[in-house]
Amino acid sequence: PLRYSLHAPDRKGPPAAAVILTPPPSFAPWCLGTERGNECGYTFQASDIYATEPAILWAGIANSYVDLHAGGATYSRGRAIKGNEQVGETDQYVDTDPDAGSISVYSQAVLWHGTAASMVVLHPAGFSSSRALATNGTQQGGWAYGTSGPHAMLWSGSAASLVDLQPA
Repeated sequence: PLRYSLHAPDRKGPPAAAVILTPPPSFAPWCLGTERGNECGYTFQASDIYATEPAILWAGIANSYVDLHAGGATYSRGRAIKGNEQVGETDQYVDTDPDAGSISVYSQAVLWHGTAASMVVLHPAGFSSSRALATNGTQQGGWAYGTSGPHAMLWSGSAASLVDLQPA
């Protein structure tokens, strides 16, 4: 697949019915979740100093987009949608050794309900990274990476509701 497409088409109909979802001034959007005329994903926005990839929520047309990016993260991505619930992750890039140019990425699973202000961090304590990849509208599924490797995770709207699905 092509990494940077200029448009994220809404694929509800035949190719002739594609809808361009690219919100200005963005380019290279990714539509990763769809459900009943709503879509979520992320887009690439360049500036003179740096670039960001904010999570985006659409309602079927480009100018309907809602920027879900919040919390001071470097990047955020919407991965799945069901009803008024969107899930994904925020990524924070941290210079671990500025002299050597080392950068670490810390992903955190998050949940939104249609706005950036509604963001709930699902990231479990004791894990270095996590992502939410699926939702049924009330529960969120994903993974977290810890000292013992990756674990399948299930949340019900908060970090405190975490169920670690990793077998003993």
